[in-house]
Amino acid sequence: MEVNAIKYNNVINYEVNVGIAVITIQNPPVNALNRAVLTGLDECLDAVAADINVRTVILTGEGKCFIAGADIKEFAGMDFNELVTGTRSGQKIISRLEQIPVPVIAAINGAALGGGLETTLACDIRIASEKALLGLPEVTLGILPAYGGVSRLSNIIGEGNAKMFIFTGQPLDARQALTMGIVQEVVPPERLMGRCMEVASRIAAAAPLPVKRVKEGIRKRRDCNMEASLENEVLYSMECFHSEDRAEGIDAFLNKRKPLFKNK
Repeated sequence: MEVNAIKYNNVINYEVNVGIAVITIQNPPVNALNRAVLTGLDECLDAVAADINVRTVILTGEGKCFIAGADIKEFAGMDFNELVTGTRSGQKIISRLEQIPVPVIAAINGAALGGGLETTLACDIRIASEKALLGLPEVTLGILPAYGGVSRLSNIIGEGNAKMFIFTGQPLDARQALTMGIVQEVVPPERLMGRCMEVASRIAAAAPLPVKRVKEGIRKRRDCNMEASLENEVLYSMECFHSEDRAEGIDAFLNKRKPLFKNK
């Protein structure tokens, strides 16, 4: 089966196959999160947004690291204005993982430190290799995790756990991260991409509109009260009710056949 593969900024590989987009960071030796990687990721997400056939995304790193933090040499050379502009730009790009309509799965194959962990926190599902190492060591460098690490980690594991984790800068292994609720699954290294593809395939087989609205509803839930969140669910349900995929899904269920969703 033909796979559409594109290289962005010479550091990120982008492939689409049967509705599943795979974004692989290829910035040896540790896939540092520098300007080139962020720009390439931004361009990949443009491609995702432009392709109505993409149902879900898998984000991973090549080699032994997912993203082992920012490029400290690049960071050290910035003046104040460059730092502020760069931080806001990085926040905006990483936030796109959270904001694009389709689900994003982080396949954490190795070290996800600093900006690397912050990148995974913006993803919808995090599946880690048994060899993964997760941490936010910024305070040990006199800085803080400013690509969403403070805000997103607090939402995911609670304030107390987030403070303990960030204040100490102590990394966690995959099993500890699972216990904390940072990742949803831990699998052997050789099973990582296979398991992520299994999850992605199940998502891709579902009706696209409800999946998109569930992602949107959960994201908006953090910014509104329960009453407003429940009203959003009513509005999304109304939208899905009038879709062709809703009629197809029900007909397929009643006739005991596999549905053929058209994203309409």
